[in-house]
Amino acid sequence: MKKFNEIDRKKSLEILKNLEPDVESILNKHISSRKDWYPHEIIPWNRYSNIEKNGFEYNKDKISENLISTIYLLIMTEDNLPWYARTITGFIGTENRNTIWNEWLQQWVAEEDNHSYVIRNYITLNGLMNPYFLEDARMNQIKTGLVPEGTDAMQWLTYTTLQELAGRSIYLRVADQLREDSDGYNIIRKVTSDENRHFIFYRDVCKKGFEKYPSEFIISLASQAIDFQLPANYTGSGVLEFEHHSRLMANGGFYNLEIYIEEVIKPMISFWKINEIKNISEEAEYARNQLINYVEKSEKLIEKIKERTRRIGYSSKNSDFNKVTQLSLIAPIKD
Repeated sequence: MKKFNEIDRKKSLEILKNLEPDVESILNKHISSRKDWYPHEIIPWNRYSNIEKNGFEYNKDKISENLISTIYLLIMTEDNLPWYARTITGFIGTENRNTIWNEWLQQWVAEEDNHSYVIRNYITLNGLMNPYFLEDARMNQIKTGLVPEGTDAMQWLTYTTLQELAGRSIYLRVADQLREDSDGYNIIRKVTSDENRHFIFYRDVCKKGFEKYPSEFIISLASQAIDFQLPANYTGSGVLEFEHHSRLMANGGFYNLEIYIEEVIKPMISFWKINEIKNISEEAEYARNQLINYVEKSEKLIEKIKERTRRIGYSSKNSDFNKVTQLSLIAPIKD
């Protein structure tokens, strides 16, 4: 597959400028629908006595290691907020420091900033992981400072739509696993609600982008969707024991290729009506075809592995099966 051409900075800034009225309307809707929540009200402070009595990992054996690893990768994702903000600031540019784009960025960061705080306290007070390891992992992750990066603002917008939707899918599965723990369930549901509202913002902004700049947005979508990686799965991101935890997350059914295709890519192709868009450039037509081919090939691979699994059972050493359980955006299993 040939590499798609990048959108130059001048064109990128022009597109951002022309989308400002739409962004203002979408942001106003986002803010008006927000329901404030306060971490100190939902963190189970009363569980500290369990730590004093039984140590920092008193509850580790009562919860599946798949769930613990998934929560760990989620907290690593949330911890990297400073570098996401830096990257987005670069896309927006100093030219937009006093525009609606920067207002959105500040709103998004303020809302996201609660997530790592509340999840880390839940992990510690619930005795799921050693807090010394968790702090070492946070330091290593943030000092590394690597996050997925596109080449222009359109790639940022399309990537973040997919990322927020994928994150929502994972958080919903985590919440479902925590139904017997009302405190954990309530914490994850609060974060999930934020992820959903952030997804809706990006989704709706991109919808306007596809309407006004279809070629640029289709090219950006294809470039991000085909090589998509979750933030914590970004190669070299600095996540300690990444392969071990990503293996457990995928094999626990919290995220895999089927989820990505069925719950992220296909719904967005449908919502944005990608197949119905007309009057696009030759390169955009090529990019759209590549995206559709990627989805179709992924569907065939998923069915192939499902059939194989029905016939001969699960095998963690099977390379094709690993593509499904680990997903292209998760590091390959090394047995």
